[in-house]
Amino acid sequence: MAGSSMGESKTLPFRFTWRIDRFSQMSAERIYSDVFEVEGYKWRVLIFPKGNNVDCLSMYLDAADSSSLPEGSTRFARFSLTVVSQIHTGFSWRKDSKHQFNKQQSDWGFTSFMPLKELFDPSRGYLVNDTLVVEVLVICDVYENDTAEHLRERLKKEQEDLCTNIEKSSQDLLDGFVQERLKEEQEDICNVIEKSAQNLTDGLVQERLKEEQEDLCTIIKVVQHEDLAEQIGNDIYFGLVDYNKVKSFRVPKDTSFNIFKEEVAKELGIPAQFQRFWLWVKRKNHTYRPFRPLTQIEEAGPEEVAKELGIPAQFQRFWLWVKRKNHTYRPFRALTQIEEAGQVGQLRQLKKVKGAELKLFLEVERGLDLRPIAPLKKRDDDILLFFKLYDPEKEELKYAGRLFVNPSDKPSEILTRLNKLAGYDPDEEIELYEEIKFEPKVMCEPVDKNLTFLESEFGNGDIICFQKASAMDNGKHIRNPDVPSYLKYVHNLQLSFSPSPKESEYEESLKKQNKNIITEEMNAMIDENVIAAIDRVLSEGITISIQSQHSVQGQQVSLSLPEQLLQELSDIVFKEDLVENFKKGLTPEIDFNLVMEKIDAYADLFSSHQLEQVGAVKNLLKNLVRVFEKMEYLKKKQDSAKKSTDKHNEALKKTREKILTSQTSFTNHQTQLNSLDGEIADLKAKLEKLQGDRESIAEIQDQEKDKITSLNKEVKSIFHCLVDDHIKVKAVEDKIPEVQADLENSEKLYQFMKAAPPF
Repeated sequence: MAGSSMGESKTLPFRFTWRIDRFSQMSAERIYSDVFEVEGYKWRVLIFPKGNNVDCLSMYLDAADSSSLPEGSTRFARFSLTVVSQIHTGFSWRKDSKHQFNKQQSDWGFTSFMPLKELFDPSRGYLVNDTLVVEVLVICDVYENDTAEHLRERLKKEQEDLCTNIEKSSQDLLDGFVQERLKEEQEDICNVIEKSAQNLTDGLVQERLKEEQEDLCTIIKVVQHEDLAEQIGNDIYFGLVDYNKVKSFRVPKDTSFNIFKEEVAKELGIPAQFQRFWLWVKRKNHTYRPFRPLTQIEEAGPEEVAKELGIPAQFQRFWLWVKRKNHTYRPFRALTQIEEAGQVGQLRQLKKVKGAELKLFLEVERGLDLRPIAPLKKRDDDILLFFKLYDPEKEELKYAGRLFVNPSDKPSEILTRLNKLAGYDPDEEIELYEEIKFEPKVMCEPVDKNLTFLESEFGNGDIICFQKASAMDNGKHIRNPDVPSYLKYVHNLQLSFSPSPKESEYEESLKKQNKNIITEEMNAMIDENVIAAIDRVLSEGITISIQSQHSVQGQQVSLSLPEQLLQELSDIVFKEDLVENFKKGLTPEIDFNLVMEKIDAYADLFSSHQLEQVGAVKNLLKNLVRVFEKMEYLKKKQDSAKKSTDKHNEALKKTREKILTSQTSFTNHQTQLNSLDGEIADLKAKLEKLQGDRESIAEIQDQEKDKITSLNKEVKSIFHCLVDDHIKVKAVEDKIPEVQADLENSEKLYQFMKAAPPF
């Protein structure tokens, strides 16, 4: 089974062949090949004949002299390992890899190199006359992939040569003071060279290690139901999740996906058989959605399928099925080698992931006891939809759950299921909206409940927001009565509050200074900013000169229309304490708009100065609205952060209680253990006494056994006598009828003679 190429290199690979005789008779857990040398480095092959805790042959390349390597020293190598088929080269089993070897990681390779079942299959020719042939190709490209130690040695040698040349030249040309001066310069040059070499090697090593780490590992970010529930409505309003805040795993790229699932099981407490992973895909509108679940071949690879179905991997060819326009399914194309790999690194290549990162959605179903259960059965054409619930009165958007739907069904057929997700009555009337995109403007459209999901072009990962229909018709004044208006509001709010670089810098410093400010202090700070804004407007000369109605010498002065309107505007803005009204949630928008309409209608009656004053008041109100909207937005963020803090504090409390309980339990168990140790000591003494009693009883049992044997003999003798007596009794019993007949005859004769005596 051929592997991939070892990559381009100017250096030819070194080939080493290892023949292992009597392989099946190997009893050692691990065996090493002879040592061979490549580019001055010593290597050997390490094999676990019966597998390294797996049912597979395990094989690695090992740095033979790793124990003598200096601390921090590394060496880079590309290599391939092959189990050679001795009957047909096409059956040979080969895998490629590369690694930065060091003292701590002295060997690298494949724990599951090939199944033992395949290895011992006589038709494949891996074992002929019980001999296994292993071939290794190694490239140590010192020019492209040099290590720290090699660089240091090379630069040190160049340094020594240069220093020697300087010293020799100075010796030949000058003496005395000049020679001393040259010697000092020589030492300075050597120190500079040494320091430069050290900096160069450290930088190269760090860069190389970083590249190798990214090349050898894949970052897998796993999105769970809990992430959606926690982020939607707090950090996320449109879409599903922020990937930077989800669980991530750093996995070697040659790790099989099934082994990764076991790691997820350990970390998240979800058994591997209950996990179903979905790939994310970027759509044309630049949104990301779960696209499809991973296939069995993508998760397991050909080797695992071979185990399950008994079909050798090299004889398998998998085809993808595709749904046609007529809704029928047909084989479309064969899977590529990358798609069949079953390794996280190859899966990353399949998705063309940049930056060694792979994003997956983990679908998990839970039973009534909240424990993971088997995933729901999914038909090939089923669609996975995500749902958000909006409460207009609370202005709250939260994650409601997910459902599988049939493309031929209509949204009207799942309303009962949605009401159940929301905790509503089954017959509650709800409105549905589909999220489409967020940038550059919000797109959220009503869902036609009478069209099928297929007709409405719904697909995996689409999002539907829903809300009570009654909330839109209850006559209350609600700022954002439906989902589209709320998403537009959030979008505009985020745009309005996008700070400039200077504002960002100021806010960042303010955040650091006021990290622990409590809610009351924050509210007070915001209030002070509002008052300062009003003072600033007034101090800049944008004053409003308005004469109110007053008595002059007992006479009432009537105001002109512009003055009346300015007086009315002044009463609305200043007399009723607009800031307090905003705090209470009361906004005089209707009265204000009415006055502004009148002012606009009679604009010709106002002076330019008066109109400028009206504009200043209007801008002031806009600033107030913006500040209070921002305050409300910040309070929501603060409440969300407080909820999160409370949640984590509660988790800490529970964890602390568990620790205390565990400590108490540990102490109790330790006491019990000490008590048991004493009881064990007593039992040992009793056991020794019982052992002596047992030996005595065994001796008595032997004696009794002899007696029983003797008695058995007596019983047998008596039994034989009884048998003889029984035979005699039987003979007597057989004669009794004859004697009885004689007796009867004699009795009859006696009676006859008695009746007629003969004499």
